[in-house]
Amino acid sequence: MNDTFSSTITSDFELVCEDNYWRATFQTAYMIGNFFGSPLNGFISDKFGRRLTVTTGSVIFITSSILTAWMPDFTSLLSLRFFDESPRWLIIKGRFEKAYNVLEKAARWNKTSIPEKDKLMDIMKGIKENATDKKESEVIAKESIGDKVKKILLQIIILFRTPEIRKRTLLVYVDFIVASTVYYGLSLNSKNFAADPFIYMMLTGLMEVPAYTLTAPIVARFGRRTPTSVCYSLCGVTILILAFIPSDPAWLVITLAMIGKLCISSAYQILYLISSEIFPTEVRLQGLGTSNLVARIGAASSPFITDLLGASYPWAPSLVFGSAGMVAGVATLLLPETLNKPNA
Repeated sequence: MNDTFSSTITSDFELVCEDNYWRATFQTAYMIGNFFGSPLNGFISDKFGRRLTVTTGSVIFITSSILTAWMPDFTSLLSLRFFDESPRWLIIKGRFEKAYNVLEKAARWNKTSIPEKDKLMDIMKGIKENATDKKESEVIAKESIGDKVKKILLQIIILFRTPEIRKRTLLVYVDFIVASTVYYGLSLNSKNFAADPFIYMMLTGLMEVPAYTLTAPIVARFGRRTPTSVCYSLCGVTILILAFIPSDPAWLVITLAMIGKLCISSAYQILYLISSEIFPTEVRLQGLGTSNLVARIGAASSPFITDLLGASYPWAPSLVFGSAGMVAGVATLLLPETLNKPNA
């Protein structure tokens, strides 16, 4: 890998030997941020508006991503992954000047503009007033965070209320965890395949195109369950083969890996459709939302499988991903078909 890259996080911060687990931790930190950020951003956008949330989050994300190039040590670099919410927190705390400075710096870094200071201050004060308004007429409408959490938990419990709903929920969770684990794992696994990382990443990206365009007519004709199960199973078979063959010839390894990526991307795509149809209407959003959350568990585990396990046993990630794909293929067959069945 040193022949390919002149500088990496591993070489810059000497993440080798007993510190090699930090490489996987760095990649996992991003997924952990997604795990907590998804529901948190939903709450913030409901409270303060979609546009402000997206704009502020995007500016801070871009800025923090650029700043990673100048981090003096690995701890600072890792901490920057969790920098996303700072301006929002400052606004809620009434520290408008500090929030303005952060946004101004972010805009300067990105060569963009923000509203004039007086106007932006008025906007931030309005957000602060909205967050702290305690008028009696709005007490019922504005639930406390504790009430919201309690309400969300009660809605999630509904997903496990009856044996049938419980079975569907758990099977969909399994499918999402596997899809996320294998999807991100294959993207990170070029080193264990002894493949050129640039060509490998380009090909994995290209596999997304047919995966997202061909699935629509397929599921419209053959349903959701069978194509998803076939995609999982075919992915599992091709990746399992990789665990038992040498890395040469390289074209065969890359071909099998790309077939696996195509299949898991297709399964992932259809899985979102399944999860939007398989739950009862009253808990459909909760089912889809919690499925996305558990998927992050799989995504967070992928770097440890490819980097730590793969460093000692290069064939092991393929064995794990392939076996997981086979399990998900069977699990999907236990779900009901939803094509043309609105009450499935």
